Amino acid sequence: TFRGNRPDTIALVGGEAYQPHLVELLSNSDPGKVEVIAPLQNVDVSNVKLLAPTDRPLSEWTLVVGLAMRQVSGARRRGAA
Repeated sequence: TFRGNRPDTIALVGGEAYQPHLVELLSNSDPGKVEVIAPLQNVDVSNVKLLAPTDRPLSEWTLVVGLAMRQVSGARRRGAA
């Protein structure tokens, strides 16, 4: 049994975020906000050849973006340019 506070938001990431009716199902079971994360939303991918259509959130890129951000922030902490 989960004893913590109920989450305010449920974030769906990865390929599973595209499952039909998943957002609706989770929204109906919990009154909190459910959203599909779009990690490349503010990234210009116009010059990148992606294998997926860019008219969807590209949630499967969440892990890659997170790891890239971790690498960049880690380099800054070590004093690298």
